[in-house]
Amino acid sequence: MDWMPNEIVHDEWVALQRATKPGAKVLWRSAFTKMDDKPFFNNIDIEDMSPQYYSKDRVKMYPGTFLSFMPMDPLPWVDPEPSPCQKAGFVRKLKTTTKMILHPLTAGKVNAHGDKMSSFYAEQAKGYDAVRENMLIARPQMMSGFGPIKKGHTWLDIGGGTGRNLHFLRAQLDLFER
Repeated sequence: MDWMPNEIVHDEWVALQRATKPGAKVLWRSAFTKMDDKPFFNNIDIEDMSPQYYSKDRVKMYPGTFLSFMPMDPLPWVDPEPSPCQKAGFVRKLKTTTKMILHPLTAGKVNAHGDKMSSFYAEQAKGYDAVRENMLIARPQMMSGFGPIKKGHTWLDIGGGTGRNLHFLRAQLDLFER
């Protein structure tokens, strides 16, 4: 799993979770001796079995051996389907992009932070998410980096803006505290 992109690691674990029972053992070999470079594994308890298995390995091809148990809590299912606010036509996207670029030149003088934000987003609101979606191309990979969402976890999305990140995890929102 160490050679796979985070998104594929996530999809593999979701498939494993659907095919197994909670608590099932998952054993895998790795070219690495640590799994800390994959954000997905941050919420999964992993036991490093490398010391006892590597010495018995005749080929010594995989120095890492890991054991985990299939989480009881569901893994997040990242929904790639765009919400209505991500859908906009070419003309709407062009208008929004133009307003984003020209805003510093066309904005009036406003001092209050809230007024600055309102003035920036007022003319772009209808197409903003659709334009930003093309700029934030790694968002699905980032969202798939979550391990299991445990009941009672808290979601803190700093600078969440339009709530697009929540859209990706909408099937699991009832697991978070309100």
